[in-house]
Amino acid sequence: MTNSLDAPDVEALAKLIVDEGVVQHVDLNRVRFIRSFNARFRSYARIFGLSRPIREALKTNVCYVVEVNAELFDGLPSAEKIRVVIHELTHIPNGCNGSLRSHRSRSFRTNTHRKARVLAVKLAGSKLDDLNPT
Repeated sequence: MTNSLDAPDVEALAKLIVDEGVVQHVDLNRVRFIRSFNARFRSYARIFGLSRPIREALKTNVCYVVEVNAELFDGLPSAEKIRVVIHELTHIPNGCNGSLRSHRSRSFRTNTHRKARVLAVKLAGSKLDDLNPT
């Protein structure tokens, strides 16, 4: 059975990415980050968009849930974690309305690997070390 917990380290990494201007359009108040254990999916992370009826039924303003696979994501080097989080945040469109961008959209034509490398070099050192889960 899959267990999920909040992922404050992933949220802090996303905040760093948004603050550095790599993904500027995302309102992190509308995104929740969770870490799944014993997950059956094979990717490092995935994102879910919540439609308006679901948000109204749950009485929440959260439009997106980013789920990281603890077994795969936690073992990644910091630069790769940055790339994964940038990739998931790039799925969020400008309106932050619960819909998702596909990999075929214009935003995915930009090189997320390049952005992640540049950011990892820029943040090398203490900022990234502080984000590792304890």
